[in-house]
Order: sequence, then C-alpha cells, then structure tokens
Amino acid sequence: MKIGIENSNTKGGGGNTYLFELLRHANPVEDGFESIVLWSTPNVLKTIENHPWLKKIPAPFNSTALNSLSHLYQDFGEKEKCDVLFAPGGTYLGRFHPFVVMAQNMLPFESKESHRYTSAAWRLKFFLLRHLQLYTFRQSNGLIYISNNSQGKITKLLHSDSLSTKVIHHGINDDFRQQPRPQKNIESFSSEHPIKVLYVSPVAPYKHQWNVISAMGELRQKGYPIELELAGGKRNKVRKFDEAIKKFDPENQWTKLTEAVPYEEMAAIYTHGDIFVFASSCESFSMITLEAMSAGLPIACSNKGAMPELLGEGAIYFNPEDPREIAQAVEKLILSPKFRETIAWKAYIRAKEFSWDRCARETFHFISKVKQEYTNRPVDQQY
Repeated sequence: MKIGIENSNTKGGGGNTYLFELLRHANPVEDGFESIVLWSTPNVLKTIENHPWLKKIPAPFNSTALNSLSHLYQDFGEKEKCDVLFAPGGTYLGRFHPFVVMAQNMLPFESKESHRYTSAAWRLKFFLLRHLQLYTFRQSNGLIYISNNSQGKITKLLHSDSLSTKVIHHGINDDFRQQPRPQKNIESFSSEHPIKVLYVSPVAPYKHQWNVISAMGELRQKGYPIELELAGGKRNKVRKFDEAIKKFDPENQWTKLTEAVPYEEMAAIYTHGDIFVFASSCESFSMITLEAMSAGLPIACSNKGAMPELLGEGAIYFNPEDPREIAQAVEKLILSPKFRETIAWKAYIRAKEFSWDRCARETFHFISKVKQEYTNRPVDQQY
C-alpha cells in the first residue's frame, strides 16, 4: 500500500509536531504500507526525519490557500499512484479517492470562540475554514477525531451516519517524562524564591492569558510570592492582554513573557514551573497540557473543551473566563503540597496512556481499513 500524506496547508505548530511524531513512529511492517509520499511546505519538510520509505515533495506554493486550490486542477495523489490519501490538516479539495481526513482545529466550529477574534479578516478565515472543512469531511472516506469532545460537536454539524470515523488521541514524546517532584510547603517560598506559575501557549483571544494575569495579581495582593511565566510569545495583538499587564504589572516585575521555542527544546520549559496553568476555552486536544502532565507538574486547568477528557482527575478545574475561579484553584494548590502531589501523580500516570507508537498504529490501521472498505465497494459507488 502506498500512502500519500497531503500536508501542504499546514505550516507549523501542533500540526507539524503531530506529523513529525507520526512519521517518526511509523513502521512499514507493523503498519502495512510499502511507502509514503509527503507533500508539505519546504520549511516543514526540513523538520521531518528521512526514511528509506518516505518521499518528500515540496508544495507548489507558499500560500496554504493556493495549495488547497491546486488540487482542483492537479491531483498529486493520482500522479504519484497512491492507493490512499491522508489529509491531517483538515482541508482537501482534490478529486482523489479514497482519502482520510483529520479534524484538529475546533475554532472554526465554535462560533463563540471564533468571534473572540474581532477583525473581519480573522472572522472571514474561520467562516471559510468551517465550510471548507465540513465539505472535506463529508466528501472523505474516513474521518479521524483527536478527542471524543470534538467528535461529539462536529458530528452534530455533519448530519452523516455513514462516514467511517475513529477517535485517536495524540501521544507524548518520552523526552517530556519526568516524575513529579517533592512539593514544598508555602513557607519555603519567598520573594527571592517565588512560586513559579507556568502557562505555555501563544497569546490568543481564546487562551485568556489576561484572566490568568488578573488572578495572579489578586493572589499577589494577598501576599503570595508568585512569578508568572507566559511562554509562547504573541502571535496576535490582544488588547485585553496588554491592558492586564498595564493594570497589574506595568513594570514587568512578576510577569515574564517569553517567545516560543523549538519543539526539541520544549521539555526544558516545564522544569521552570512549580504549578502549571492552562486557561484555553477551545481545544480539540491540548498537546501542551499533555506535556505538562508528563512533566509531573500540578495542574490548574480550564474546564472547557477536551480538557476534562484529557486530564481526568489529574487537575483542579476552573472557568477560564472567571479570574476569581482561576485564583481560587491556584490558591488551593499553593496551600496544600499534599494536594499538589496527589494531582501531579494522577496526571503523570494518566499521561502514560498516551503514546505516539499507539497513535501511529491506530492511525495507519484506520487508513488501511478505509482503503480496504473503498476497494470492496462496487465500482459505481467509488467516488
């Protein structure tokens, strides 16, 4: 079986991490394929390890939109004589069949979340993505969800009972695995040795970093020696974020905004924190939170999206739109080292359930199943 992977509409981020790990753990013998052809942008292709069974082809355009549209006129899967095509980016407009697609991004499908972006350009982008991806999902021969939460929400929009689907969670790189550390009493912290609260994620309207700043400002006013590290940089100008910094820490005395780091350096980030906070209100699956779980950190987390599905009992939850709830959750962690240790171990043990080996096996087996189902159809039903 020759598999084509159409990744030309993904430039980086979590989608690139997924592709890197999927191919790194792929095994022709175990997964039942002879070769894989990968189309992606040159910058992404550079990050993918070479394999004797992998052929890399640069996408024809720098624009992800043009790459998607190019399949209307030239289908690379057919040109390379692939048996099945996989489009992990969620959008595919070509005529090749059978193809499998993945739903990774929930923002286009949750109007409340996409409307947090106030610019017309962003709203138009999400509107187009919603319709293009729903069209792709309906035309596909197989659809992979990365959480039960996203499956439940998108299924209601598809109105299709015949589509072959499967939930396959992402995995975690072993480089992140570190057993929970012994937890310190509150008396062990001071202004010289503050409680380091870590939030890893680029600043974005649905990530609610400003509410975390407000919550930590409230706790500092109570006398807790907190230092907040916001790792991930600013991809977007978010007015509420700038206003929160100006109000609670105009001199940047206890907030630290750091830029995103390469994936291979991410594991070191989690050694900086005593408590991990994640306040996103829209996640199909959070690789960042899984990394923090695997790194053995006590976690205070949003109760929205797929987060409870991912963490289970391995976190204390809060409403990410309520700074007071965030403050109360973090305060409970600060005051009880035993509670910190308990949930850190629960999250660490739970993280062991997520592996890239398992993800790769389930993904390629599902692709093979979809290809076989398509082959077994009468010719007049193969579209």
